[in-house]
Amino acid sequence: MKISRAITELFSPFFYFNHYVNFIFKWHGLTLKTVKKDGFIIEYWESKNNKPNLLLLQAFAAESKYSWHKQIGSLAKKHHLIIPNLIYFGGSTMEPKSYAIADQVKAVQLLVDHLQLTSFALSGSSYGGVIAIGLANQNKEKIEKMILTNGPIKYDSEEDINAILVDFGLTEKAQLLVPENYQQLHKLFGISYHKKPPVPAFFFKGIHRNLYANGADKRKLVAKSSEELALLRGIEYDFNFPILLIWGEEDRLAPLRIGKALKADFGANANLVIMPKTAHMPNFEKPRAYNRIMNAFLDED
Repeated sequence: MKISRAITELFSPFFYFNHYVNFIFKWHGLTLKTVKKDGFIIEYWESKNNKPNLLLLQAFAAESKYSWHKQIGSLAKKHHLIIPNLIYFGGSTMEPKSYAIADQVKAVQLLVDHLQLTSFALSGSSYGGVIAIGLANQNKEKIEKMILTNGPIKYDSEEDINAILVDFGLTEKAQLLVPENYQQLHKLFGISYHKKPPVPAFFFKGIHRNLYANGADKRKLVAKSSEELALLRGIEYDFNFPILLIWGEEDRLAPLRIGKALKADFGANANLVIMPKTAHMPNFEKPRAYNRIMNAFLDED
């Protein structure tokens, strides 16, 4: 059985994609590490240099390395990168189990404390943006800059998701964000782009088999976050450090109106950059343009 599984994996496109992403990370000086503390097991990638710290928090769909692999080459030149897997992604987990946003924030905070970071820039994409803003609220004196990309932080609407569910023929948000099969994953991939790349559905067999094995935990994360996102609407944020909001103009999962509302909330120290002809993953869809925007902001004095 194990031999048969190994042969299946060897001929899976995911096998080669995974090795390619690992190669990119290692080529740019990152190594995979683990810290165990207070019931948490936190897996993270870290680069080997003394450059300014940059903490990157992943989108919901997969492990952190897949969220950021198109940015690594650009960012590793000037930054000491720290890229954790959030809880229930990759090798990160916790006991007893919890699915609260607060515990995701706590896990990243434990990593910040473990690495003794006294100052750092922070970036979060989608769900990672939700965690990033929670972390920022606890580390105002340490954070130099923050970048949020298409994050459903305060102004998400069930109406937006319900419209997508109708299109997919689904009944629950968890079914959308944690696909039950590779065909649904292929559809989710498509809706995350303004112009869906010509990637055939079979490519997602290996991705779904490897990255959604703990689908039950991920669905519980979705259910819990839906409850808590409603509570986040009542939080007022007061940040003095520069903030960059990068938003895909055609995003259906976290529509542009969320980015505009956040810009109004954050005030004069925030800037909103809208990327045309992109959807929920502008860092995937137009990585060169995204990287230029991100680096220009990080390089500013």
